[in-house]
Amino acid sequence: MENVKQPWKLKALCRDMDTDIFFPSPGPTMHQQIAEAKAICAQCPVRTDCLDYAVGFIVGNFITLPGIYGGTTEMERRRLWRLTRQTTGETDGPE
Repeated sequence: MENVKQPWKLKALCRDMDTDIFFPSPGPTMHQQIAEAKAICAQCPVRTDCLDYAVGFIVGNFITLPGIYGGTTEMERRRLWRLTRQTTGETDGPE
């Protein structure tokens, strides 16, 4: 049912993959998992749609959607969100 709301997900390279790689756990292999997930995202035809979707889950300054989406980590999405807000002059009110 979710793919009806986001039809781009049907074209995502990760749709039939084990999703664990996109949700790396802290530890010795975390950076390798992130790199592998990003490599998959880099070739995905709907990477931009995925990134837009994930950025939509930033509320205030908080990430509410963990994991690698659109080839970005949570920290990278937060940085993109802040830069976009600064560029457009949008604010959430007093910080």
